[in-house]
Amino acid sequence: MPPLHESDIVLLESKVMADTPNGGGGPTGRAIAYGGSNGIFRDVTEPDRAGGDVSIRQLHAAIQSPNTEPALGVNIILSQPPSDPNISITLAKCGLFHRRTDIANAIAEYLIQSVEWGGFLLEDHVERQRSINLFHRPGTPAPTPGDTVYLVHNEGLPTQISQYVRVARVEQEERTFTYSTGGSYADYKALVSRCELTDPLRYAFPGSPPSRGFDRAANKTRVRVTTVADAAEYYGASPITAVAQMQQRTVQVGSIYSQIVPNSRTETATVDQRPAAARTLTLATSPRAVEVAVAAHTRRIRVTQQNVGFSFVAQLRPLPEAGTIIISYRSMGNWYTLTDDGAGKLTGRGSGQAIYATGSLGVDFDAMPDVGSSIIIQYAERSAYTNRSGQGAQVRQPEYAFTLQQDGAVPGTISMTWPSGGVLRTVTDNGSGQWTGDGTGDIDYPSNGVRLRTPHMIDAGGQFQITYQRAPMHEEIFTGLAVDAAGFTTITTAQQPLAGSVQVQWAIAQEVSHTSGATLTEASSKTDEIHATEQVLGVINTHWVTGDAVGVWEGGTFYGGPVTSAPPGYGSQYGYSTRVKSVTETQSTLQRTTVRDTNSSRRTITINVLTDDGAGGFINGMGAVLYASKTLNVKVVSHDRSTENYKSDYEDARQFKEILTNSTNPTPPGNTTNKGGDYSTTAVGEQMLGSVLVRYQVGPLAPSSVTESYTPPAVVIDLCPYTSDAIVPGSLQFQWMGETYQDFEGRLYRGRTSTTTGFDCGSVNYLSSIALIEDYVVAPGAFVLQSLWTRRTAWKTASVFFRTPAAPVKPTAITVMMVDAEGNAMTATGTLDGQFQGEHMWGVFDYETGVGELQFGDFVLDSSLTEAQKQEWWYRPADVGAVQPLKIWRPWPVDPTSLRINSVTYVYLPLDAELLGLDPVRLPPDGRVPIYRRGKFVVISHSTDIPAAALSAGQTINCARPRLARVHLVGGNGALITSGYSADLDAGMVTINDTTGWVQPVKVRHVIEEMARLQDVQIDGTLTLAKDLSHDYPVGAIVSSAIMADDLQAHLSAQWDQHTWDGITWADNLVGNPASATYNDALAPVEVTNAGALTEKFALRFKNNLEFECIGEHVGNIGVGNVNTDFAPINPISGAPYFVLRAIGWGQGWAAGNVQFLHFVGAIYAYAAIRTVQPSTAITLDHHFELLTRVNLDRLPATIS
Repeated sequence: MPPLHESDIVLLESKVMADTPNGGGGPTGRAIAYGGSNGIFRDVTEPDRAGGDVSIRQLHAAIQSPNTEPALGVNIILSQPPSDPNISITLAKCGLFHRRTDIANAIAEYLIQSVEWGGFLLEDHVERQRSINLFHRPGTPAPTPGDTVYLVHNEGLPTQISQYVRVARVEQEERTFTYSTGGSYADYKALVSRCELTDPLRYAFPGSPPSRGFDRAANKTRVRVTTVADAAEYYGASPITAVAQMQQRTVQVGSIYSQIVPNSRTETATVDQRPAAARTLTLATSPRAVEVAVAAHTRRIRVTQQNVGFSFVAQLRPLPEAGTIIISYRSMGNWYTLTDDGAGKLTGRGSGQAIYATGSLGVDFDAMPDVGSSIIIQYAERSAYTNRSGQGAQVRQPEYAFTLQQDGAVPGTISMTWPSGGVLRTVTDNGSGQWTGDGTGDIDYPSNGVRLRTPHMIDAGGQFQITYQRAPMHEEIFTGLAVDAAGFTTITTAQQPLAGSVQVQWAIAQEVSHTSGATLTEASSKTDEIHATEQVLGVINTHWVTGDAVGVWEGGTFYGGPVTSAPPGYGSQYGYSTRVKSVTETQSTLQRTTVRDTNSSRRTITINVLTDDGAGGFINGMGAVLYASKTLNVKVVSHDRSTENYKSDYEDARQFKEILTNSTNPTPPGNTTNKGGDYSTTAVGEQMLGSVLVRYQVGPLAPSSVTESYTPPAVVIDLCPYTSDAIVPGSLQFQWMGETYQDFEGRLYRGRTSTTTGFDCGSVNYLSSIALIEDYVVAPGAFVLQSLWTRRTAWKTASVFFRTPAAPVKPTAITVMMVDAEGNAMTATGTLDGQFQGEHMWGVFDYETGVGELQFGDFVLDSSLTEAQKQEWWYRPADVGAVQPLKIWRPWPVDPTSLRINSVTYVYLPLDAELLGLDPVRLPPDGRVPIYRRGKFVVISHSTDIPAAALSAGQTINCARPRLARVHLVGGNGALITSGYSADLDAGMVTINDTTGWVQPVKVRHVIEEMARLQDVQIDGTLTLAKDLSHDYPVGAIVSSAIMADDLQAHLSAQWDQHTWDGITWADNLVGNPASATYNDALAPVEVTNAGALTEKFALRFKNNLEFECIGEHVGNIGVGNVNTDFAPINPISGAPYFVLRAIGWGQGWAAGNVQFLHFVGAIYAYAAIRTVQPSTAITLDHHFELLTRVNLDRLPATIS
């Protein structure tokens, strides 16, 4: 039998090559030429580009040889994807005579109907309605956004109507219904879920009335859940994105998906969105730009059926700052905003007025807000931002402050030497506590505290070399001391202290309650009353606080220190250390070193070091010393301290619950039940911690020599010595020793500009206003403050209302992060049912509108609260049990300026199923389907063109690579050249034999290719093969998934005779009795060819004992025959007979009504090509793709034995 030729393999059109319901329908004799324009699909139109399009064509790969030579292992691939990236081609299997509707239904089998949902459609719904109401039992879940449900009426009947609908948004409400029983009425509860749909209803669906048994009424619409069947298989191609080498088993493709419908859902991820930065206030433009976010407080008004309208009012607490108000509302699915102009006028998509002095707000919107949405109000409170750039004179040159390692230094014996600019510098004390030589400053002999100010800063990494004489100090530790109502304690020493040598050290803790709204920092001690009439002389280390310190002298006041450790249990950090001395007294000093408790922003630890004045007194009424009686009376705590606090604003828990649960009669959604939102003062609790250490000298003294060295740590500058206000981040700039320093996100940079990052040389603590300079260059130049802004205590709140920049939001794709009042990170994540989950919070998120509502706090047992807690501002006995039995909502303050939002939003444009010709809601939301599956076959190929040239007979072309899979010659007219050349594929050589009829110039396309089976498929595009690659493949090579058509060879698959036939039933075997006669296929076999046979069932029905008519299941009546002549009906596709029946085979005994059935399998394979156009702008005038039917031949053996 002659072998197959390439010309025997053709691609045939279907009967109807159009996107109509009857598209497809079986093969025709029209072959699709290689390189032809619009041979399969029509042109892409302007509406296609604007809104997207899906075109489906039925195609047929056919073997049209005049014999039955088998085409082995036939497979079909998309060998070249479309040249336009916004157009995709996907292949799918289909039946030989399928219509477009059949193909579309098969494609949509990603989702299929499943069991009936545990509820029903409530009452009748009309055509084009965009929502459905579902009635179900309390406690049962409603569909979630993104779910697809199936509505069907008259299921299984000819009058059936059905539709798959996708849920966009769900509102659930518990309602009370009444029924009659025994002559009276009884109530029952039921949930009604209103589900907004992405597409309107295409039919009117009759629903059921309410039922206390939750049973659907007979003959009413069923609601079925859907399940992902993923039954259809799809095929396509994707380019390789990384070089694949020979013997490698993995290839990386751009995507494992193909676009099956236009991507009507485009997802966009937004990260670190800060609602507080919706409006900014410019504090300065030079010497550096300083902007602050000013919209940190939030309110919301829920829009309901009861209050919907154009006008709304609100009352803002705390009072709003002018120029900071933002009002957002949603109308017809779009967000609109209004802002105030700083003079009380609201402008934007509406109008209104804000009265800053009272917090009253009135607004009229241009459009009516959507029912179910929220009006979001953002604003900033009146907050004092202070420009401290002019206070540079208070920030003197940095100084060194530390404590000598040995106590009891003898006056007049101390000398210090250090290197500066390569020169040794020296100072000595004058015996009266002052330095002379290359620096100034002082030393406090009782505490060994050294302060040195010098124009000769020590070289980086240098050390102070120190020598002095010392006399020993006597130490005593006192525990269990009683403290009287005035805060004093009495101490009796074991020996008589030497006047002027007494030092008392003790620790105190200061604390405010968590819900008071106040915080304490190390800077809080700056404004303690004890500093009012004192000047600071230096920083010294205490018995508890080890390490050294560097400070700065500021017009008679010295602050600074780092404190590198704190009492056991209180962490280790830099603290705020001061040593004060009375203006009127000359000897007594008090050092206070304050560190913040690392476990609480409401607690600070202060180490006090008090020295006597040599005359029996302590500074500022802190007590007295009776030397002779060895008695000390010391004030160790103060009971009258207070600090400012902010009552964190939040919504009444009962109202918040009612709004979240959509109860039928919620409290009107205004601001009357908001709590907190104003400032007051709160008491600072103070208590003494642990023991008291007393150190003193006892005469007569016996000095000894000491030599030690000291390496100074980071230089410390207190930028705000007279306030506890916090520094505004990004506002600091100063010059020092000829260099310019700026802050950025808590770090100090030297030489930073708009184009260079500069050198990271230190840090700045914005709360304590302490700058630490770790890296500097010694050079002339004083400290000059150029820019510095401070802000009053940071805002706090216990409720946050916000909206995402865009909506809808992908379910669960919302994360909210913030910091609480103690600096702890908090995270809220969205759940499928629209709730927020996280510690110390309670709230909901509407995925459709992008609105989030969060209350921060906890429901706590009333019995667990102390009496002091019940005296706090948030506690009200009436609130106990309002939401949860025996519990009350206790707010948990957070910093609203720290709010950050990460979300994934999407744009969903409803696609008309009738226009597309398939139902998009039954497919994945992104419209993509997988084209590679584990265990399936792929073809890896790479094609290269040799540039077109005029070729002549006898010419040989070297393709420059061996082991080719095939070679094609393409003429100058784009047509495939099928003769006149030969190819040695193993050698990669093409020989031109005859160019007659060729259209020059001619392009040579050569391909390397191989098939493999997929062992694994990863979502990142990694494909693992079950064999090693036999070629190297460059980036851009194609991996095509293959439709496996198996062997194609025409043959008769079944035949039988039958006594009678009803004319409509096409069975696969005998039905009833056989005919009396039979066709003798042993004597006269049924003859077929690949070109003529069709996969079809034929019935040859006898009209009398001689004549019969031939009827095909799909092709219909194709002719009349006679038992006395050969019968060969012609197949119009190829012009060859469908089959041939020889007259000799009929025999005798046929009667009218007898039937001879013949079932054939043709050498033809049908499949569907789906072209999807994404909404886009055309990047080329034309696009092209390539389909390939791959055939293996039954080769003759190399040798015959």
